[in-house]
Amino acid sequence: MLATLLVSLAAATAPVQVLLQDALPHGNDAARAYRYLRREAAHELEPRERRFFIAQVAANLAAKKALAPVMGSPLGLSLGELEREVIDYEAFKLKSYLTSGVFPKRYFGYFDERWDTAALERELKRVVHRAVALANEDAASQHQAVRITDAEVAVTFIAEGGALLLREHQAELTHIVPVQDVGMDDLVPLFARHVGLIKKLDRALGTHLGTVVDQSGALRPMSYPEALAAVAVLWLAEKERAAAMLERSGGGDLSRRSPDEQYVIGSLVYNSGILFRPSRVRMIRDFTTGRYLVLVSRENARTRWPLPVLARGPALADLIFRGGYPEQPTSWNAVYHVLQRYGAFVALRRFTNVFDAHGMFR
Repeated sequence: MLATLLVSLAAATAPVQVLLQDALPHGNDAARAYRYLRREAAHELEPRERRFFIAQVAANLAAKKALAPVMGSPLGLSLGELEREVIDYEAFKLKSYLTSGVFPKRYFGYFDERWDTAALERELKRVVHRAVALANEDAASQHQAVRITDAEVAVTFIAEGGALLLREHQAELTHIVPVQDVGMDDLVPLFARHVGLIKKLDRALGTHLGTVVDQSGALRPMSYPEALAAVAVLWLAEKERAAAMLERSGGGDLSRRSPDEQYVIGSLVYNSGILFRPSRVRMIRDFTTGRYLVLVSRENARTRWPLPVLARGPALADLIFRGGYPEQPTSWNAVYHVLQRYGAFVALRRFTNVFDAHGMFR
């Protein structure tokens, strides 16, 4: 049975050269991309992993080819973009999934300004960049060491519900429900701590964040720019809280940590309200959480539904059997949940030119 599946999977990779030619019709680009694919497949991947990886590259290219043209133009990629955003990303996705148990989300299409959401993506970049600058100015004026980045805020917004709003639920962008649509559970107390910043944002962006919370504590729906700016406020507040908790625990200055560790620690506090032990942070940072998540799922079997995770060996066998990745919806475990967005955070910074070396939009 397994041999038959492997033969079928290998046959499924045959169209990859044709798909590369369709994606890169000029000159020898397709041949160069195919050579690059073969080299990447041979690098640190065992034979079964290579077959699956090449099949996933083919599936990625086929999905792009199937997209309907916008204003008469199909989605186009340069040779460099295809190598980074398809080949390199698919290799990263496979390797990180096998070691962490969770595959990274792919958010490339929410920042490339190329498709039917191009105008919305430009608005996202404009608002987030301005809101982050004002948030950092406010933090400096309060003598806070913490600073936030465009990458942190933008990825958090997309991960907390923005992806659905920009995709299936675009009609809801004019009336975004704070808690239900973008996960702003602690908005009221955190807004109360940053009244001055909210006023600055409203003046600069033409938003009305100051009226989101009424006198009774009830929340009104927000506009798209308001939701983006609100995530910047919440991220700053939660990152400041994470920094204070880390310092009290003897963990030192959060602002001196790497961008990856800052995002992991901040995200864990943003989603759970607690500071996780250093070993857990390192596991997320290095995508080595696979065994841990399997164990946590087993230990909580009586009170929680199983996490959709597997250890490396069973995970690879499952991928080959399925011919693709399993569904991994949001679940109850903070480590699992943060891994999904952290993977996207790493992938965007590693395989695209969306952000500069400081995590700001280029």
